[in-house]
Amino acid sequence: MKYSRLFILLTVLLVTGLVFGTAWIRMQEFERYQLQLAKRAVDVTAAEIAALVRERRRQVLQFANDQGEFIQLLASDPDNDSIRRILHNRVSIFFPERVTFTIADHDANVRVSDIDMVPGELCLVDLSAASQGKPQEVRIHPNPSQTHFDIIVPWGTREKGGLFFISFDAQEVLRVLRLAQPPQQSMMLINRNAEGLIELTHDGPRNELQRDSKYISDLEKLRIVYTREIEGTVWNLSALLGPELIAGQRRKVLLQSSLILIAFFVYAVVTLVLVRRQEQQRSRAEDALRNWKVLLEQSNRELKQLAVTDELTGISNRRYFYDQAAVELKRARRNWTPLSVVLIDVDKFKDYNDTYGHKTGDECLQSVAAAIRDVLKRPTDIVARYGGEEFIAALPETPLVGAEQIADAIRMAVANMEIPHESSEVAKFVTVSLGVCCAEPDSTVKLEELINRADNALYASKSAGRNRVMCCEEEKREKD
Repeated sequence: MKYSRLFILLTVLLVTGLVFGTAWIRMQEFERYQLQLAKRAVDVTAAEIAALVRERRRQVLQFANDQGEFIQLLASDPDNDSIRRILHNRVSIFFPERVTFTIADHDANVRVSDIDMVPGELCLVDLSAASQGKPQEVRIHPNPSQTHFDIIVPWGTREKGGLFFISFDAQEVLRVLRLAQPPQQSMMLINRNAEGLIELTHDGPRNELQRDSKYISDLEKLRIVYTREIEGTVWNLSALLGPELIAGQRRKVLLQSSLILIAFFVYAVVTLVLVRRQEQQRSRAEDALRNWKVLLEQSNRELKQLAVTDELTGISNRRYFYDQAAVELKRARRNWTPLSVVLIDVDKFKDYNDTYGHKTGDECLQSVAAAIRDVLKRPTDIVARYGGEEFIAALPETPLVGAEQIADAIRMAVANMEIPHESSEVAKFVTVSLGVCCAEPDSTVKLEELINRADNALYASKSAGRNRVMCCEEEKREKD
């Protein structure tokens, strides 16, 4: 009884620790997930906005270059309504999202404003900075008539030219922001040069927000989990967690953990003593059964592997080849694809054994098998030891010309190993002869006949002097 009580106490302490440890881990994972979510959303959105600004700048610069003549004419004669209408129409065609366009000289003096919309204070400040050669940093202009952002580019030459800019609707940026809005989070564009001035949120630009201050509050700063600067603008894009997101998740996790503990305490008091011994016995029996099953499965795998593997070379044996090649031949006919067979024989291998001994001969066969396996890299290719010094390969979805190329690659791979063979009449190194045959999609040839044809081609290869690739006579006649 004493030990039972101690066991219960230790179990309760352990489970309590595990439950609250798990709760802490869940909270950490939740916070990490929210950070990853915010980071992904901010990175993607910042990149999209930066790309939008770059593209608008490229388009406006291209337009200014293409329409430089009309811009020059209108700048020199601002009251010419005909030219103004032409330029206005062209701007409308190329930039349907534009708010207005403005032409200024190099000293930032406005020469022409479209639709009589006078540039605002922020527009003039940006224009002045651009006239001094400073790179423009795009920002939101909360104009009373329409919130926008400007893209300013030079036009003309230094003597006859100036600055041209188009104001675009801020809704373009707002759409990008809203599309990437993470659930239970919010994103803000904040002016980094104005001590937390809010430029844009998913609710709209700052002049449309229903809030007392247009600057980000201290509480909102605490909710920021990730910030990224947007290239070419004054904006930092920040992701903020929902006001109750973390607290709500914490309450939920604590409630679930408490319920789990209560359920466990009830279960422990009612059942632990009653099932303790039976559980231990059953656990031992299950462990023994599990270990026996693992050993049995391992033994079966090893036996199965031994049954289809050539003991010397480690590649498949003849039996496995016949089984798999028959399956591949059926699949080739069903899918209307060719199947090629390559028969490979080590030249003068008996002389090699007589010269170097059977142990070296075995090593030679292992090297040849490895060379063949290195050439046949496709998982569907089948390579096996056919018997003695002969190997065989089945190449699914491979026509005769492809099989010839693969066979020649095998021949070269064996030759490139430069295994000495002084007693060979073919070469000073170990070489192989190869016979190739192909079952075309419309062929009804059986596997045995296909292998016999490849064997005849191999015989022809040997008769022709060895160390070469020959195709079966049937294939040649069909090709002719």
